[in-house]
Amino acid sequence: MLIDHLPLVGDNHGRCPAFFFIVSNLLLKNIAFLFNTR
Repeated sequence: MLIDHLPLVGDNHGRCPAFFFIVSNLLLKNIAFLFNTR
């Protein structure tokens, strides 16, 4: 679902950096959590 919205967000240069910043932070937190649980 997020991938479908990427082109729309990419057209809006104001939102693009914030969107990827939030997504990257969420991914990093999830990856760190998975590694810590092991």
